[in-house]
Amino acid sequence: MKLRYYEAFSVPDCFFSMMSEEMFESYKSFFESHLKILKDFAPKESLKRGGVHHFVFALNDGEDKILGFRYFFYSLDMSECELFFLYVDPKERKKGVASSLSDLSISVAIGHGISKFKVKIVAPEAQGEGLICTSSDLI
Repeated sequence: MKLRYYEAFSVPDCFFSMMSEEMFESYKSFFESHLKILKDFAPKESLKRGGVHHFVFALNDGEDKILGFRYFFYSLDMSECELFFLYVDPKERKKGVASSLSDLSISVAIGHGISKFKVKIVAPEAQGEGLICTSSDLI
């Protein structure tokens, strides 16, 4: 598995062809709802205050398939990171993909001076309990 990190509000178009249909639909649904939240509650203010958007991707060794991704945002003026969206292809779960994505996300934020973290859990599942415990230990 290889990890790729992007400081951007959206993903490179070429990544869509490397997503499973289920992953793409999940990404699209999240992104559309997140844009609405940003428009309704934080129009451009987050970027003015030093807000930075990030994506981390896990790719297979051939780098032709995305195994999962994590979206996170941090505000430099508040020293706070919000770990928003994490998705791992169902066929790739329980293989350390989610932990690797979370570890890199947290490391990037800490490297930029972030000291507070919020984990956003939209639909808690029993499968995610181990990840939540792991992330809590790191934070």
